[in-house]
Amino acid sequence: MKKYRTPLFCPKCSHIMNKRLDTKSWMINKSCFNCMIHDDTQEIIKGTFKEKERKITKGNKELFLNDIKEFAIEYIERMDDKTYVTQDGIVEKWENNISKDKLKEYFKKKLEHA
Repeated sequence: MKKYRTPLFCPKCSHIMNKRLDTKSWMINKSCFNCMIHDDTQEIIKGTFKEKERKITKGNKELFLNDIKEFAIEYIERMDDKTYVTQDGIVEKWENNISKDKLKEYFKKKLEHA
């Protein structure tokens, strides 16, 4: 828990980290927001920022696809449970006409194209 807590002072510039953007910046870069902006500006000047941006975007897409895969696997595994409870507390029984193997194959094909 200690490594996720925002420190009182930035480790790079020693300024107080008491703003909301400092907390977000700490979670991403382990520095205050001003240091993050300064570092990004230096990367833009050097011409390396676009590559960093592509890596971050690609990483975000991969994480999103992994979340979708986990959701699909969980959904398929829970297909055996055919009873659902509504908001009113009524238990309903639903029927599925699709087999688990067909669904796994369908999700696999869709995620390969993503």
